[in-house]
Amino acid sequence: MGTEKILAFDLQFVFETFIMIINPVILFLVLRKLLFTPVHNFMEKRSKTIADELDHAKEQKNQAEALHQEYEEKLTHIQQEADTILETARKRAREQEDYIVMKAREEAEQIRERAEKEIKREQEKVKDDMKKEIIDVASFMTSKMIQKSLDEKNQTQLIDEIIEELEDVSWLN
Repeated sequence: MGTEKILAFDLQFVFETFIMIINPVILFLVLRKLLFTPVHNFMEKRSKTIADELDHAKEQKNQAEALHQEYEEKLTHIQQEADTILETARKRAREQEDYIVMKAREEAEQIRERAEKEIKREQEKVKDDMKKEIIDVASFMTSKMIQKSLDEKNQTQLIDEIIEELEDVSWLN
């Protein structure tokens, strides 16, 4: 048997081994420069963009919630204001109703007073008319008595009749 070497470290073997070891390192460096770094930069930019969009979305959500809260408060305030306006309108309506009723009562009182005055005037007029009639009747009777020279019996009877008529008229006083 000869001297064969199981592992021969000759120059070509070392050079080929060196090239085989260096090849993946060079490939890794080239890939890193051409592929990994741009992909890594792209991924970082994409992550930053997504994070910014999430922050922007959170900010918009917070703004929307703030607007929602503000609108809720405004709606509550508007409802309270509407209630206040309605209450004020009801109060004014009650006041207007009271004023109208008061004016109607005053007018009714004035009408009643005018009617009473008119009734009193009519009563006075009727009294005056009755007095004139009584005076006319008395004058007529007096003239008749004078004309007929009545006897005492007829004269007494005539006076009694006049007194009775006057008593019937006395209710107007």
